[in-house]
Amino acid sequence: MQNPDNDQFEYDLGPSKSQKKRDMHSVQQLCDALAQLNIEARARLELPEPLLESIQIAVRIKSSSARNRQLRHAAKILAANEELLESVKTFLEVRKNQARHDQQRHKLVEQWRDRLLSDDQNALSDLFDEYPEADRQELSTLVRNARKELQSSKPPTQQRKLFKYLRDFVIT
Repeated sequence: MQNPDNDQFEYDLGPSKSQKKRDMHSVQQLCDALAQLNIEARARLELPEPLLESIQIAVRIKSSSARNRQLRHAAKILAANEELLESVKTFLEVRKNQARHDQQRHKLVEQWRDRLLSDDQNALSDLFDEYPEADRQELSTLVRNARKELQSSKPPTQQRKLFKYLRDFVIT
């Protein structure tokens, strides 16, 4: 293609060698993430047989350099199929976001449990205001038993029951 400003030719050389290496390294990291998934999660992805076999081999390999070599092989297979590459990226991103959401939910349940077990008199009423579907009698009993348990330095059986109730029935 000729440049109108000067009579020089411009060529599209494509990505540099360094960029290609960076791209392959990111695909290899995706393959490593696939290797870290459990068998059921990998099965949900419906990976092609050569890629699945390559990843399963990488999982069994203990040597770091041999594992990396196997992951590079899997990355070549994955990079050859752009559609599959995008679906794997999406799947892993969704899993990451779900894990982040679960962590936030867990923290919220812990905060409510700790607040209910503290001397905060308004904690129970605030919980009922925010979650009106909660069973008042059961929750009050759980809080009372957990507080007694906490004061008498017993193992946290009732505190666990309170946590499970909050997790399962109240905070969804």
